[in-house]
Amino acid sequence: MNKYNGFSLIEMAIALAIIGYLISGLFKPMVLTADYKKINNTDKTLEQIKGALVSFAIVNNRLPCPARCTKYKKQCVKGSYNSSVIGIENSALCTKEGYLPWADLGVGRYDGWNRPFRYRVDKNYSATNIKINVDKKFTIKNKQSVNNFTTTSSNRHVIAIIFSYGKDGEPNPKNDTIDLTYISGQYQTDENDYFDDRLTWLSKNSLTSYLATTRDLPQ
Repeated sequence: MNKYNGFSLIEMAIALAIIGYLISGLFKPMVLTADYKKINNTDKTLEQIKGALVSFAIVNNRLPCPARCTKYKKQCVKGSYNSSVIGIENSALCTKEGYLPWADLGVGRYDGWNRPFRYRVDKNYSATNIKINVDKKFTIKNKQSVNNFTTTSSNRHVIAIIFSYGKDGEPNPKNDTIDLTYISGQYQTDENDYFDDRLTWLSKNSLTSYLATTRDLPQ
């Protein structure tokens, strides 16, 4: 009788299952590595933006308003606000969250996922002649676990918030502009505790300390 050397269908199925398992095991670390690279790039750009906001305030004695976006093109354009006079309409826009005025600041427009950064500012600091003696408006909380938020020690007198919607392109709970509270936390991929927003902020103390070294403090 002739003998045939080769794999049976069962053996091939087992071999394919093992190969698939090995590939999936290698693929997940590769995806995580790519994610963390984008996270690091986003975090670095956020810090650069914060420095650019300070520089803008030193030159203009105020922080910029969020950039306006065209109604139909849905693309963010330069926030061309007059640096000496802020009209009523523009002041109203300054009370809302919007896109980062990247052109005015001279910084990168997109995060690691090629989406425009978001920006919100306390209107008392976007008007001409910064008013430093005002009550705090925004609250930054640190996300520890599911529905467990603890106030951070760094959220005192937050005057501007810059952040990215992260990998999924959607704001995580509490970062959806409903109120004045924002959440910062570590990147988490657990389906039951997913969090990917990247956020930083500028405090009143940080800004006034920079202003104090470059000019007289605003009254």
